[in-house]
Amino acid sequence: MARLLLNSAELAKKSSAYEPANQYSTIGLKLLSENCWETNYKLSFQMHKLKVETEYLRGNFEDAEAMYAGILEHCKDTMDKVDIYQVMLGQFEIKSRYAEVYNTVQLCLKFFNVDIPDLDESEEELKRLVEREHQLVKTNLRGRIVLQL
Repeated sequence: MARLLLNSAELAKKSSAYEPANQYSTIGLKLLSENCWETNYKLSFQMHKLKVETEYLRGNFEDAEAMYAGILEHCKDTMDKVDIYQVMLGQFEIKSRYAEVYNTVQLCLKFFNVDIPDLDESEEELKRLVEREHQLVKTNLRGRIVLQL
């Protein structure tokens, strides 16, 4: 039943029906056993990831943030951690929390032995730099869409 709810939640999310997707994932999580991370890791990971995604996509940023650490604590491999960090990145970008975006990217890159320097710019300076890059993209596109390049 939990697998069926996961599939339903994924389909709802793909259709931008975030509320039903969240409801399905909530019910699915309730069906999992207390030791679900040990007995059915893949299903547990997928269900928790979908739940946190739908929380932030519904605008429940605080609820999503409260879940990240617990999910990351149970992740068994690097790619699962990166998947959760990608969800976090989406939320941080939406909230214009650019310093946290940078720090999260920096952390993810360390998993792959890639080091980038620490961020020594202020949040406002970083916001200004990102806006400048957005303007450069618009200028360089010259009114075209990406598919026309």
